[in-house]
Amino acid sequence: MQFTRDVESNSVSLRLRKPYTNAELSTHTVLTDDVFSFIDFYFKTHKKIVKRANGKKVEQNHLFYWEQSKNFYTAAKILPIESAPLPAYYCMLNAMKAFLVYKAPLFENIESDLKCHGLLELKGGNETESACLSDIYIEHKQKGVFYRFAQEIMSDFNNIWTNGKSNAKSIKELICYLPFVHSAYISTYKLPRMRECFLPLKSGTTPTFKYQKNNKIRLVAELDPAYFKQDAVTIPDEFKKTLHNSFEINPDNGFEIVSKKEFRKKEISECYNEYRKCFSYISSANRIWYLNRYFDESSLSNLNTMIIEVAVTHRFSEIVRYKPEQMIKLLNSKENWLIHEFLSLVLDQFMDEIACEITKQEIMPTRVK
Repeated sequence: MQFTRDVESNSVSLRLRKPYTNAELSTHTVLTDDVFSFIDFYFKTHKKIVKRANGKKVEQNHLFYWEQSKNFYTAAKILPIESAPLPAYYCMLNAMKAFLVYKAPLFENIESDLKCHGLLELKGGNETESACLSDIYIEHKQKGVFYRFAQEIMSDFNNIWTNGKSNAKSIKELICYLPFVHSAYISTYKLPRMRECFLPLKSGTTPTFKYQKNNKIRLVAELDPAYFKQDAVTIPDEFKKTLHNSFEINPDNGFEIVSKKEFRKKEISECYNEYRKCFSYISSANRIWYLNRYFDESSLSNLNTMIIEVAVTHRFSEIVRYKPEQMIKLLNSKENWLIHEFLSLVLDQFMDEIACEITKQEIMPTRVK
């Protein structure tokens, strides 16, 4: 299967971008080292009139929520790791509120949800004394900021993580599906490579829409051959089994996966969300992308990473606030490195993701094209 050139629009190659839904594909990358100032600028230059059902305007408080998010971010960055989860979560909470208020067609659609978090600990058991992430559970309600945000990001959220005590998830279950701590996760629990949930793309590349010789278009992503055995000439069978059914292996390049579907240029935007959910990225000065291994349609691996980041950070924030002795135990446990990596990296990862989701644009640090 041969490809002749990238699909372009306005001299920009069309490819998957950081926004999880409905990305603007033909705009140039935004370069900034201050995402808070950029989103503040974006809100002020892309004004939206928020209304009630009766037509009356509502004060544009998404700007206030965004400013609050920035203040909590600043506080989180100067506090030690055993204290940082609390302002880190409130940074995320206010960023989600800014997103929801800005995106909502009517204020009544979200007014009640803004009044509660939508997350809680699973009561009972040995959690208070536990220093194991597998014993610390998270439950969500069918209301609140978290639930509304999850539904906005994922139309099938309820199919993957339903509410109720019987469907509470442990931190260990959830954190497994975050690429920025996945290496620490694998090392902490001494898991074999076959248990890894992400396959790295070739350095610096992202999934790109390309023309074939017949002028039909497919989405193409090249996996990093160095990830596999030195003598491998294609993706090993054990990994092929967890390839999402939207893709197949290019018979002319064993490390290249291509969409099974062919489409015309005008159809690219329509299929973006379908393919974007198959990939994840790590916030960095470079483009670091991964193919998500696919296990089944109800697997937690299908959750958007922002949803996991918020849920886990909320749980740590409550431990810090109400059970500091448990936090001390966790930071002195065999999982301490994994916890440290998560708490050190999660805030910047989340803010990068939600900023891109608000603007629908690719945002990168300066000196990156």
